[in-house]
Amino acid sequence: MKRGMLAIALLGTALGVTWASINPTRGPIGLGEPGPSYDIATVVDVMGTVRGVWEVPMPVALDGLYLSAKAGVANLDIYLGPADFVKMFGVTFLPGDRIEVIGSRVMTDRGDLLLAAEVRVRGTTLMLRDKAGTPFWSTRNGRP
Repeated sequence: MKRGMLAIALLGTALGVTWASINPTRGPIGLGEPGPSYDIATVVDVMGTVRGVWEVPMPVALDGLYLSAKAGVANLDIYLGPADFVKMFGVTFLPGDRIEVIGSRVMTDRGDLLLAAEVRVRGTTLMLRDKAGTPFWSTRNGRP
């Protein structure tokens, strides 16, 4: 009986550590706070490995899907876009996936955030924004 309880306690601790490692410690942009703006002057092309995926519900400024990724020695938080829009691509992101992200690296009061314009994963390219950084989900005819 004690072994079973110990196993459950260890599993719970391991899951908690894993959950904490793949989710942002800073949290999403808060209620009433404006989201950061895409800046073409800060566009970068980054290769990395997905560590986790999470969804931030409305009504925060940047609700939607996020990735955490390891790029070299850096950990990145990447904002993809509204969940419904991103899910239209039919792509799931899994821990360990190799990705290439082109986007604007912006500073928030919670740290760096990469606003993705284009994401490549397993041979598929998600086009999320145009070259100027305008999100396709905000245009009338935006389609993946």
